[in-house]
Amino acid sequence: MADFAEIGVYFDQPVKTYSSGMRLRLMFSVATTISPDILILDEVMSVGDAYFVRKSFDRMRHLCAGEGTTLLVVSHSVNMLPELCDRIVWIDNGAVRMDGDPETVARAYDNFMRAEEENRLRKLQSAMPIQQLSELPGELADEAVDATPRGDRPAGIMGEIRMPDGQPPRHRLAVGRIELLHGGERIADIAIGAGDKAGDAILLTDGSAGNWGAWSEAAGGGRAFLPFGSPFHKLPFIVSTTGLEAALERGDIEARLACSAEAAMEIDLQLHAEDPPRCWRARFIATGAAGGETIAAALAPLPADSLADAAKSSRSASGRFGTRRIEFLDIAFLGDGDLPRLVYSIGAPLRVRMRYRVNDPNLDENAEVVLAFQKDGLQVTNRFFLDEYRFSASERREGEIHLDASPLLLAPGEYVVSVALHAAGHATRKLPREHVSVARAVYDMYYRYFHLTVFEPYHTTLLQDVIFQHPATWIVDSRKFRTTVVTD
Repeated sequence: MADFAEIGVYFDQPVKTYSSGMRLRLMFSVATTISPDILILDEVMSVGDAYFVRKSFDRMRHLCAGEGTTLLVVSHSVNMLPELCDRIVWIDNGAVRMDGDPETVARAYDNFMRAEEENRLRKLQSAMPIQQLSELPGELADEAVDATPRGDRPAGIMGEIRMPDGQPPRHRLAVGRIELLHGGERIADIAIGAGDKAGDAILLTDGSAGNWGAWSEAAGGGRAFLPFGSPFHKLPFIVSTTGLEAALERGDIEARLACSAEAAMEIDLQLHAEDPPRCWRARFIATGAAGGETIAAALAPLPADSLADAAKSSRSASGRFGTRRIEFLDIAFLGDGDLPRLVYSIGAPLRVRMRYRVNDPNLDENAEVVLAFQKDGLQVTNRFFLDEYRFSASERREGEIHLDASPLLLAPGEYVVSVALHAAGHATRKLPREHVSVARAVYDMYYRYFHLTVFEPYHTTLLQDVIFQHPATWIVDSRKFRTTVVTD
């Protein structure tokens, strides 16, 4: 017990002198010296260094697999649980929100956190006087409103155009007008124009709030849905038409959307009201008709639990995040002969090919390319990191990044890999960071998306579970970079 806790000379000191981490080490060591039928742990893994966490996980796995112990872990560290448990029960306000396999529940929880942050921003934006919208730090810039004071206004209805999967549209889309009708009578008319005032609505045109492009006749007399901007990828606006909320409550609302779509696609219009929170949605089917089209759909209330759709989101929707100022077009893990593979042996070559596109025409910076490997999906063991290449939209809009790690020096095991493009300085700064799914410094990220296996063909002298930056050769648009070993 004393050896496992590793408290050293402090073991014989009064427990009241222990730090919280030392107490938890001791309690875990005492609780696992026997082989209990049921072991309950409450946030025990939230303290302690990576070495002690690894030891503790190994002991818990031994108890469960070898001694028949049933393990019940209570934790907010949802990313830790899939590698330790074969079932997760998500409890919210005393009620079971979800009960299922770890990967599915963990991804649904990620979506929940993302939805909570988006709802918080909607509430702030809809409740503030229009001249104060530009004062929300980090969310809306000055260009979101013009210089003419408009005075206070009542809290509005937040509206947004978005894709059903929460991602940017895969083909060009421009929006020219949104109308709401009740019994054939128009109750809201949002004519998209060159300014931020659009008939009965205010457009939130700053790039941090949404993905509105500039007004253009070439876009069918509307604004393009840009492939980059907000981490939530939508076209937001605020409607404060008198009586709109009451009309929405009565129902029987028809929504019309004038748009120009490059191809057939589904488009969602959502309206959100607060106190209590309610949401209405219309789903349009654009045909991609040349010259634009006006399409209609019923605007219906969503169920009270509007997160139900988020919990069922596909892997591609819930595992990929970012503002897409730069985005990955394709990521392929390769082996000998550049053939796709996800199983590697120590000492063999590992190659990764990443095709990218710069969506923001103003971007010019040393954006960071990061591949993070987590052994057993839990402990970060190494990363591939490049911040020496300058991505510039004026010089090159699309290109390829090649990573060559030969020989591969990872210890044998199962790895979960995240691949990301970050804003310059984001991956190396020491300050606390936002949750990955809502961080504006994340341009594009496939979060815990790839699963690789590394096996040991013969005995090696590699150290197990040492965190290091793997040496590799990078080739970005024909320019070569070499990164060397950097241990943490």
